[in-house]
Amino acid sequence: MEGTPREVVLELYRLWSEQGVEAAMQHVSPEIEWIEPAEAVGREDRRGVEGALENYESWTGTYEEYGGEIADVEDDGDRVLVHFVQRGTPRGGSKAVEEPVYQLWTVRDGLAARMQMFFDVEDARAALYES
Repeated sequence: MEGTPREVVLELYRLWSEQGVEAAMQHVSPEIEWIEPAEAVGREDRRGVEGALENYESWTGTYEEYGGEIADVEDDGDRVLVHFVQRGTPRGGSKAVEEPVYQLWTVRDGLAARMQMFFDVEDARAALYES
């Protein structure tokens, strides 16, 4: 996709929301690095579109229903930090949950080449602005 890194990332989320995660993967590098939060239970970092899809399915598979929305976006050059509020009902649970995650995307040649997820906004911002 032509456009700024911010536009590439926002288009990825739009496609995910409207058409599903597979449609969003058209804006992902075949060699994408997908890095889960350091504190995540069962954390497993993966590479490639197939690995990214596996991590996505593992992450969202713990919910009966899963979705969310972008609350804020910051960018610095080829890196875009998305404050995403995820919502869902955990499998076997009766109450819906809502929690923020921070996804730091690196865009190269018009494709998302890296996604690193954080639970803590300060850690995410530090990673965004590191040189």
